[in-house]
Amino acid sequence: MKITSVSNEEFQLILNTLAEINQKIDSNNEKSCILDQWLTSNAVCKKLNICKRALDQLRARRILGTTKITGKLYFKASQINKILEENYVKPRPQI
Repeated sequence: MKITSVSNEEFQLILNTLAEINQKIDSNNEKSCILDQWLTSNAVCKKLNICKRALDQLRARRILGTTKITGKLYFKASQINKILEENYVKPRPQI
């Protein structure tokens, strides 16, 4: 095995770089956890301001995907946000 020696300054630089990388990874993990939250039907209806029947129609037309666990439906928050962004209509510029 080969041993390489580094100065204290170089070692501190390596440690700082690793700490920055670790912080970025933690930040990305937190963002992905927030995006992948699962919402109940009631929460989705409140967020979209729609009734349960309208939500059932979106699900039946496969606009919204679901996961069913013990008879209860769950929707991905990230998918709902994506659909909202895709269907956003920009306002006209005011004169």
